Amino acid sequence: MLSEEGFEHRKFLRNRDRLTRPEESVILPIHICHDQKRFQSPKQKTDMGSTRKGSSISSRRVSSDTERLQSKSLLKGEEPAIDVIAIRAVVSILSGYIGRYIKDVSFREMIREKCNSCLVSRSKGSDDGIFVNMEVGMESIEKLVEEKGTRKEVKMESLKNAIQLLNIVASLNSKKSRKGSTCGVPNSHLSACAQLYLSIVYKLEKNDRISARHLLHVFCDSPFLARTRLLPDLWEHFLLPHLLHLKVWYHEELEALSDSQHVEKERRMKALSKVYNDHMDMGTIQFALYYNDWLKVGAKAPSVPAVPLPSRPSYATLMRKSSDSYKSRSSINTNL
Repeated sequence: MLSEEGFEHRKFLRNRDRLTRPEESVILPIHICHDQKRFQSPKQKTDMGSTRKGSSISSRRVSSDTERLQSKSLLKGEEPAIDVIAIRAVVSILSGYIGRYIKDVSFREMIREKCNSCLVSRSKGSDDGIFVNMEVGMESIEKLVEEKGTRKEVKMESLKNAIQLLNIVASLNSKKSRKGSTCGVPNSHLSACAQLYLSIVYKLEKNDRISARHLLHVFCDSPFLARTRLLPDLWEHFLLPHLLHLKVWYHEELEALSDSQHVEKERRMKALSKVYNDHMDMGTIQFALYYNDWLKVGAKAPSVPAVPLPSRPSYATLMRKSSDSYKSRSSINTNL
């Protein structure tokens, strides 16, 4: 279990005192995504180097504009607008990440493979058209990227059709259908994959802000799938830093269980894992929505989400349920 988490358990615990709670951290994305070079293409890195001399002047100009806008808002008794530089940073990080799809063949193949593995139909049904829409949408996007000589009119028409098809799939995440499934595949998985490809479509249209919003919707529609399979590297650098206190708590609880001699230790560990993943999914959704609000045109600064640690009573209740279920099954097996 610890190896699946992807880091050294005890080393993490030794460093836990250096971590901060979300309300104590700086919420600027530039501090969250501490390894942005990982998401940059070689061209982006070159461009950054060539423009470095003028960056300080540009930064001061944007900062000055932001200060004037915020001063006007305060004089009118309004809440200050979201910092322009921070918004640009969020858009740059998210659209830059998905932009790898256009330039990197291996990244493109990886995205397609991950989505295909999530969209394997487990049963035949009248809703197979959803899978056809998704497949046609993905194929048309791949074709546009690979065939760079496509005429502009044809390209725009193809993008328009892809958006229509993918929006049909993404609509499965409505309140009425999000908890259901289509041909055995959870609707949340279908909509998350559709949102991922919609992000690519809008990147192709050079609409970086909308592209970034669709990428955030992947984490909203299916947080567990997004953070563990579809976009784990992006989640780790963009959203996880807000939720490190949950990871610290989980490993402290896990260590306490590992050191115990309880007869139901394995079942308690499973219950602990469920509580942890439920809270991590909830926090992922909250911060994805938080940044999505940042990217709404003319939006006011949203309040920072509070993601508390699991409460002891609810955690203990889940442990008891797991224990009761185990005892019940044990008694049935004995009677057999």
